[in-house]
Amino acid sequence: EGARHGPSLMPGGSKEAWKIAKPLLEKIAAKHDVPCVEYIGKGGSGHFVKMVHNGIEYAVMQLLAEAYDLARSFSLVNEFVDQAKLWNQGRLEAFLVEVTEKVIAKRDKATDKPLIDFILDSAGQKGTGTWTASVALELGVATPTISAAVNARILSSRKTERVNLARNCKIKNSLEPSESFFEDLEASLYLSFLLSFDQGMTLLKAASEEFNWELDRASVASVWREGCILRSKILSDLMRIYKHDLAISCILFDEKILSEALLAMPMLKNVLKYSIDQSIPCLAFGACHSYIESLLTENLPQNLTQAQRDFFGSHTYQRKDKEGVFHTNWNEKD
Repeated sequence: EGARHGPSLMPGGSKEAWKIAKPLLEKIAAKHDVPCVEYIGKGGSGHFVKMVHNGIEYAVMQLLAEAYDLARSFSLVNEFVDQAKLWNQGRLEAFLVEVTEKVIAKRDKATDKPLIDFILDSAGQKGTGTWTASVALELGVATPTISAAVNARILSSRKTERVNLARNCKIKNSLEPSESFFEDLEASLYLSFLLSFDQGMTLLKAASEEFNWELDRASVASVWREGCILRSKILSDLMRIYKHDLAISCILFDEKILSEALLAMPMLKNVLKYSIDQSIPCLAFGACHSYIESLLTENLPQNLTQAQRDFFGSHTYQRKDKEGVFHTNWNEKD
């Protein structure tokens, strides 16, 4: 799409070089009212932003694959295609939703059966998802959905093992989908898309602070609106959020997004119930659920984790009720 209609461009490096190249780059870039090209920042910031773009892409693709897999488990693939067409006219409007609908609907010329059913379920990767997950860990940023998407591709490559194990583990599923199945899927995809973008944008914020890039995430969202695989309606909301608050740490602090997230969370739980009952692995949906539940939880169980660390490694801990750093002799009798 970028080659035919103009690409989304994310140049970094010398600002003087940008001033020289800007007129040419604006001519060849994709257009969404304005050219989808902006100066990203110093050094390798442009390459970094493109890498994170690809990491988010991994997450969105995996979420769509899991939604398809759930529909397939209920023999609702044709209905899924119809729903995807409708979704692409609403808040889920996105290049990858469009691609998903077209790919699943495509017929094999030799058999007139769905081509998707003949494609080996082993997905390749070029490494950008792995790089994104790796640098996120180095910078102390949680990107569980991106990591889950990478893991899903790695697991898919173990085809021979999966075939042999599946032969010995035939599981019968008799659950019928509820009338709200596709409504649950749509809401879960919307919430999970938002959370995947949030993870990527949080990583960009951390990298910008670490490397002094001064990234403008509103500009990044603007550049992605055309000419790239992440083209989606959601980016307009992200632009609004980051224009309003450049330093916002999480999009859930936006009232509109939080309200939508709270409405969608019960639907995401329904989707995960379907995945358990149907024995369908949903690494990405599960990661999104754990991510938002963690962010919305005031007291996580890492008080135990820190106490364990102090027990075996004297790593100390902080207390809620007083200032300071503490260590306990855990083997001492009370």
